[in-house]
Amino acid sequence: MSSGGQSENIGRLNALLARHGAAVVTGEVGLGATQLLTELEDRPGQRTVSIPYHRVEATIRCSGLEIVVAGLKALDAAAFDVDLRLGDRTELDLAEDVLHAMHTADIAEGTVLVIPRADAMDTASQSILGHILRRLSDSRLRVVISTREMTEESPFSGIPRLELRPMARQDLMALAMRSAHGQLSEESAALAARAAAGRPHALQLIIDDMTPSHREGQFALPVPLTIGAEAAAMARKILGDVDVAVEPVLKILAIAPLTSIGPLRREIPEVGELLSDLESRGVVVRHGPYAYIAEELVRATVHWSMGSKERSALHARLSEYCSGASAQMEHWHRSFARVDDETASLLARDGLSLITYDLLDAGIDFVERALSLSSTADELAELLVEIAEALLTRGDFVFAARYIQFATDAAAPAVAVRARTLGVRLTFIRSQALPTRLINNWSRAELSAAPREVATLLLSLSLLHCQRRELAEAQELLATAEGLRVHFSDEALLLADAVRMALEAERGNDEFVVEKFTALSEQGGEGLSPEYLLSLASSLMMTEHYASAQASLHVLREMAPVKAVLWWVQAQYLEAEIAIRAGNIGHALGLIESIPVGEEARAEIRRDRQLVLQTWRLLMLGRASDAELKEAELAAYAAKICNGGLFAELSGLQGSYLLRAGLASEAVRHLHRCDERSAGAINPNRYRHEPELIAALIQLGRREHAALLLQQLKSKAQRCPSRWAQGAIRLCEAMIASGHASLELFQAALRASRNDLSLFEKAHIHAAFAQRLTEVSSGSRARDHELIAASLYEEVGATFYSPNVATRTSEKAPAETESPVVMIPQLHDLSEDERLVVEMVRSGMKNRDIAGRIFISVRTVELRLTAVYKKLAVSSRTELVARLAGAPQLVSL
Repeated sequence: MSSGGQSENIGRLNALLARHGAAVVTGEVGLGATQLLTELEDRPGQRTVSIPYHRVEATIRCSGLEIVVAGLKALDAAAFDVDLRLGDRTELDLAEDVLHAMHTADIAEGTVLVIPRADAMDTASQSILGHILRRLSDSRLRVVISTREMTEESPFSGIPRLELRPMARQDLMALAMRSAHGQLSEESAALAARAAAGRPHALQLIIDDMTPSHREGQFALPVPLTIGAEAAAMARKILGDVDVAVEPVLKILAIAPLTSIGPLRREIPEVGELLSDLESRGVVVRHGPYAYIAEELVRATVHWSMGSKERSALHARLSEYCSGASAQMEHWHRSFARVDDETASLLARDGLSLITYDLLDAGIDFVERALSLSSTADELAELLVEIAEALLTRGDFVFAARYIQFATDAAAPAVAVRARTLGVRLTFIRSQALPTRLINNWSRAELSAAPREVATLLLSLSLLHCQRRELAEAQELLATAEGLRVHFSDEALLLADAVRMALEAERGNDEFVVEKFTALSEQGGEGLSPEYLLSLASSLMMTEHYASAQASLHVLREMAPVKAVLWWVQAQYLEAEIAIRAGNIGHALGLIESIPVGEEARAEIRRDRQLVLQTWRLLMLGRASDAELKEAELAAYAAKICNGGLFAELSGLQGSYLLRAGLASEAVRHLHRCDERSAGAINPNRYRHEPELIAALIQLGRREHAALLLQQLKSKAQRCPSRWAQGAIRLCEAMIASGHASLELFQAALRASRNDLSLFEKAHIHAAFAQRLTEVSSGSRARDHELIAASLYEEVGATFYSPNVATRTSEKAPAETESPVVMIPQLHDLSEDERLVVEMVRSGMKNRDIAGRIFISVRTVELRLTAVYKKLAVSSRTELVARLAGAPQLVSL
């Protein structure tokens, strides 16, 4: 198995070698260091010398250096006939002798010396080798060594390092699915990724040892996973040398996902000291009253190294010790000795309890054990729905989906419909997809036997359609659900209110939404669901009650546990969107940047909102070349989930940026597309694209078209009242008008904005007014409004909106500059990444050289250059270099 990042690592390693001549590859067992060095050795057209070394020779002083020099003799035997006896010489003297030999030897260009596990050498050899590599300057020879780790005290400290990091569990899962070519279930891949603990090589070994039934995941999965000899050998390397005294502790820890420390003392009285030693080495983790083996691969190796009789005896003793001390662990151990009709349900309940205690992996092990002991999944179906919901809340979507699937086939209609409802929610969270309306989501029998659950399903679907902005479908589902109102549960009543709030907000009506927020303020959030609070906050945002929306999110965070990833992430997205709509641009940028999107669960939670916010941030910062990749990802995702509203948002973002960049004709094209795709939107406050489309048309001299769109905007604002829309209309009226009437309208817009609009919107009015004053030759007044706009933009964190920033900057330049400096105003619009590429082009570097120098793809270099060409109004590298002649250096290379 080759990880997706291995080719990238090869590129990074080659770049280090080209620049420095020597490099250290660091990484724990199984992270791919051996594979990386093997791929380096196998490169065609390259002379490679690999140094074999075994740790048993580490007891012999300078043995490592002797073996390295022996390997170098294959290049030039005479030159490397070096006396390696220390005698009265220092280690530095020996290093000088070897360096001299390297520089005088007959070595072909492009020769590479590879030294695996250099940290296993004797101490003197490591120290001498470190001296050599830090001072190596012969371009003919490149040296690569590998070590487990490298600290500041390491003999190899100061040598450029390529650190191999563990892969995220989600990335390992994706790697497992790709390598198995669809022959591996998602839950089996997740279990294998968990056991591999970031190690791609370990992952392949684990998958290779899986049986076909375990790969399919149709039955209970074994915990721990069975592993083969090669994986066990890797685990022993991870574990390292273990004192005989701790082996009994490891065996007991290995037979359970968790072990209660108290009962363990009855078996091993000195366990506290032994656990502390194992914990300090990273082998064992303590969590409250429990301890467990940190590495699942190590646990599996120790577990399966014991015979069944030894394991059974340990389970029997631990079951007795846990009696009265830890019911959960008593149930676990007893399940391997005495199984009765209650065992499976007890284990499932224990699994649910552990999951809510944020011990997800252990909880899943308990549930899988329960499934293995139950005659059918149906007897656990109701519990599986609760377990799936707890996992969903905490971001484990794979096993949540697994248990939902088991419960969906339950004989009890109420349980089956509940499972289906949860499945719909899970699918939407992960992919924003909903069941097609051509397929009934419930049967007549279910409607008759479980009307309460069917009503909840209808309302859940309705709320999710609201979030996709499919309001007609949402309204229809709500009306159908209202026919079952007599059967509404407390959950359904909250869902019905959440749907109604969303629909009313989309129509611009805030009365019902404000009523619900008032009730929240007076009564608190007790009994309210996270879904309800998110809908309340979103509806308050749409009706421009931003402070109230933030307060609702605060209540949500107070209620939801810290590990409730599902709700916390959605709250973060919504908080950023609130800041954007409220005009707090700097705050919004900071919020989006602080969202750790790389985490496993976050990558799947409302990917649509994540992509929109990331695209907005890049465009707002002027990083158009970087944004192009994100825009393409967003467009592909919108097409995948068939969401026209998402396409409209993307077009609106692109048009807004292009208008700000001075490309009015291109802005019109994108904003027109937004207008077409949002034709069904009732509320102009949803996409907010009309004012920018009007402004772009005015810049192109198409005032009649702009006036027509303004009338349409006014009609929408009459149906859906909005403070933002009214302010936008006043600004558009002033921009469309001409002469003295235009100036009066701008003055009126400013007066009306004092209490109704955000500072960001006021800045727009001042900036547009300054431009109009410039057009009518009122320069001094224009300058005043320009400065006010700049001040307001700076206050809200949107300094890149400030007009003529480059001009103001040039006025502040030192007067004593010795030679004339060319000032190009558009240079201010370049992002830091674009400036770096520009300077490299000026220095004569080609695209491929630039890509290798700053570790990006050639395609990214091309995209950044394209953005630069647009901003500086040039069409080629030659024009770019000519345009920058005499301009100061933008960045230091």
